[in-house]
Amino acid sequence: MAPKLVFRQSSLLVALLLLAGKASVLFLPRQAFLGILVFVACGLLRLPFTTGWWCLFLVSLWQGRGGPRFRDADSDIGKQAMMLEGMACCCGVTTSLGFYGAQFLAPSFFPAILRSFVLTPAERYLGPVLAKPLLKWSETSSFKAFARFGDCLMHLVPTTTAVILFFPSVTFGSALASLPMNLVWLAATGNLSLSATNGLYGLEPPLAPHVLRFLYGIHWLLCGALCCLLPLAELVSPK
Repeated sequence: MAPKLVFRQSSLLVALLLLAGKASVLFLPRQAFLGILVFVACGLLRLPFTTGWWCLFLVSLWQGRGGPRFRDADSDIGKQAMMLEGMACCCGVTTSLGFYGAQFLAPSFFPAILRSFVLTPAERYLGPVLAKPLLKWSETSSFKAFARFGDCLMHLVPTTTAVILFFPSVTFGSALASLPMNLVWLAATGNLSLSATNGLYGLEPPLAPHVLRFLYGIHWLLCGALCCLLPLAELVSPK
């Protein structure tokens, strides 16, 4: 398929989903807008989506006093904290699913992330004295193991923690608020094409279109499924 056609299809898909996202925003309670603002700010600053999730996670921990499993049952934390907790849980699951699923579909993804966020900045800012040993170390198995350990601390451990802490706060409203977040972030960067993700993350080689569709689509699939299943669960649950 010609690159221009792929770009047009991708831009059209994002535009349609953004319209759906805007429609969902009309039905959101005002407590969700702090979470939306976090991703808009990170998009405007061209920070990674994971950075937006980390900010949301930390704000949720602060406002919610550690989550519903640890605070007192009669604790009055407010609806905004519970909304942010639910959004942090939903977006945390999709962040990990997207990140590790993309690595399964494109094994070059993780090395490209390391080059873009670790090796290239080190070469640029540390100078040859410090950068040369690091670049040499990056070719060894010990560096790869250390990188995987850092990856777990950045993605797997915190997102799993968010699920454990915040899952009781997941509601239809928080799932609906989470639904357009990855495209809200993308639009805030000034882009309407999924392929722009490659440039935003500095990925070389770039991710193929089907990997990008998975990366964004898994978020919409999970949040959309929660939007459908949570009201049904509430209907069938005993009063």
